[in-house]
Amino acid sequence: MGKKPVNPNEPPARQFKDFGDKTWLAEKDGKQIKVGESVAKIISGESETIAITEILHGTPWKTWRIALTADGQIILLKTSREVK
Repeated sequence: MGKKPVNPNEPPARQFKDFGDKTWLAEKDGKQIKVGESVAKIISGESETIAITEILHGTPWKTWRIALTADGQIILLKTSREVK
């Protein structure tokens, strides 16, 4: 059995990123999230900024948040690591 041929017209599969061990800070509008190793690194600019289009899971449940990014990735954030 061979591999299924790749269709160039098909959009790429979504990727999943686990940021459960990272500290994160949501911007005031909630459309951008800064993710870093610690609060100090986020403040100093050593962080990754992620554009969020939709929170898929996490509003009624406060343990985890699963979000969809602007570039189509699915990310996992642990709410106890959120900087408020």
